Amino acid sequence: ERLSEESGLQAEKKMRSISWFKLAAAAVLFLLVGITLFLKFYTTTIQTEKGKHLSHFLPDGSAVQLNAVSSISYHPYWWRFERKVLFEGEAFFEIEKGKDFLVTSENGETKVLGTSFNIFARNNDYNVYCETGTVKVSSTTTDVELIIKQGQRAILDNNKKLGKIENFNAGSENPILYDLT
Repeated sequence: ERLSEESGLQAEKKMRSISWFKLAAAAVLFLLVGITLFLKFYTTTIQTEKGKHLSHFLPDGSAVQLNAVSSISYHPYWWRFERKVLFEGEAFFEIEKGKDFLVTSENGETKVLGTSFNIFARNNDYNVYCETGTVKVSSTTTDVELIIKQGQRAILDNNKKLGKIENFNAGSENPILYDLT
């Protein structure tokens, strides 16, 4: 009887230790999933008011100069995995070299590596001027994509057509628009 009681106690102790181990493993897993979700979905939003301009540095050192009534949103803790900015308004970006950098708005997307460019995204208009480097501009409503280089400008007009201006001079008036559709 005594031997069977001792073996029963040992079996009960093993069961208790296994139960605590499973509970601890589940708690650690829950904590890791919670932290990952926080890092992925925590968002920083920067906005400017009417008549104000604002300079802001992104986590990788890239600079954004926001014009009046503009905003950017991004995930600072997820930045090393995905350099992506949600944008509305007008801003000048100076992007540090690294992984792909994506600026998205309601009407278009701009994808770059390391370059500087200006984006105007208000209402139905989406204009991108590339000051240095190369920029890929895509419409979010059609399959049209356009690659522009230094000194060129891409325009997504109100009819959702993507156009291109060759050798655009930022100071010139009435530049010639080349329709690529």
